[in-house]
Amino acid sequence: MENMYAVKMGEYIDRITNNQYILEVTKCCGYGFFIAVYKNSTLDDLYRSVLHEIPSAQIELYVYAGVNEKLVLPRDGTVLKTFIADNGKSFVPVYPIPAKVVYKIYVDDGHCHDHVCG
Repeated sequence: MENMYAVKMGEYIDRITNNQYILEVTKCCGYGFFIAVYKNSTLDDLYRSVLHEIPSAQIELYVYAGVNEKLVLPRDGTVLKTFIADNGKSFVPVYPIPAKVVYKIYVDDGHCHDHVCG
């Protein structure tokens, strides 16, 4: 049974990565979690998904486009797949091969402090 679980879980993860991005959402304090979002979702959909995990009055999602240079993900109808393609230099897999591709995005939920978020 345990081996069947591993097989089924592997198949599930493979299916996820065919249709969805796996994102590692990280707060400035270092707390983070994985979230799977359909590639054809909008950035607004992504914000809503993150808000399910981090209930907050307002959040800002961003990636680093360079050293200490934030690229804010707009909360709009832009398709996630298009945004990632257009900003490919800011979306680099976090973990080395053979791991599945995981992109890191950061969330500011209003609890960051300048000395922590840099």
